[in-house]
Amino acid sequence: MNREFGRYAFGIPLTPEAVQVLKRLPRNGGHVFQWRGARIDDCNTLACQKAVKAARVGPCRWHDHLRHGWASWAVQSGVTLQQLMLLGGWRSFSMALRYAHLAPDHLAVAAGKIRLKRRTKTGTSKTPTRQMH
Repeated sequence: MNREFGRYAFGIPLTPEAVQVLKRLPRNGGHVFQWRGARIDDCNTLACQKAVKAARVGPCRWHDHLRHGWASWAVQSGVTLQQLMLLGGWRSFSMALRYAHLAPDHLAVAAGKIRLKRRTKTGTSKTPTRQMH
C-alpha cells in the first residue's frame, strides 16, 4: 500500500491479516478508501466524514484515531521507536519519541542491562560480586 505525505510516497508493509481484512471489504472500485467510487486522498474532508458516518465507524479523524492508534499499538507490541519512525513516515525521531511512554517494559529490559563497575587501583574495571544478606 502506498501512502502520500506532503510530496513523497512510500510503501507500507502489511501483515497477512491486514491484507485479508482489506480484501474482504466491500467496495465499488479499485481503492480501499473511496467515496462513491472516487479515491479519498484527504481524510479530513467533508466527503471523508460522510463516508465515516455511512460506515458507522465515527467520529473518526485520520491523525487522532487511525495514525495515533496504530502507532500506540505498534509500540505496545514491541516495535522500536526507530522502526516506528520509518513505518509511520515521521521525518524526525522526536516525533516517534511521543510514543516512548507506551513501552515501559522495554525500558525495564534496558535498565536491566546496566551493570555497576568499579575501578581498581590499576585502572581496570571490575564488576562487584553480589553479596547475599
